[in-house]
This record gives sequence, C-alpha cells and structure tokens, in this order.
Amino acid sequence: MVAKVYFSSSRAKREEESLVHKIKRIFREAELDSTVGRGDVVAIKIHIGERYGHTYIRPKHVRAVVELVKELGASPFVTDTTGLDLTSSRGD
Repeated sequence: MVAKVYFSSSRAKREEESLVHKIKRIFREAELDSTVGRGDVVAIKIHIGERYGHTYIRPKHVRAVVELVKELGASPFVTDTTGLDLTSSRGD
C-alpha cells in the first residue's frame, strides 16, 4: 500500500494562504476528522526543539489543530516526548 503524503508550501501572499489555513485544509483533506470522535482524548504531539536550535512548532500552528479537535467534540492535550538529548555537544 502506498501512503498519501500531503505537502503545502509555507509561503503565503494572502491571509487565506497562511500556514494556519493550510494546516486546517490538510487536516480535512487527510480526513483526520474521521479518526476523532466526540469525547475522545487526543494527544497533539509537538517538538519543543533543541538547545540552541530554532526548529520547533509555533504555538499558533498547534492552536489550529487544537481548535479543529475541539470542534469535533474531543478533548485535546499537547505533549512531547521526555527524551531530550542532554548529552549533545551541539552549540557548545
């Protein structure tokens, strides 16, 4: 079975092309709403980034997913893994 991959550029010239709108559109097009039921507790996995790094998910983008999950009658919570690489010498 070949998996579908959804991609959207992060560039936008108008608000309706913003990444928040694209996240919501991909959520619906990927039919993720069919996997969430009323009363479900839904984990929204984020990435908190690394020490000295700038790669993390912006709160407004996480909020877009939280709002979609709430609209479906579910209870979302935001989480990340506890496995931080504290031994890395990156940035030292």
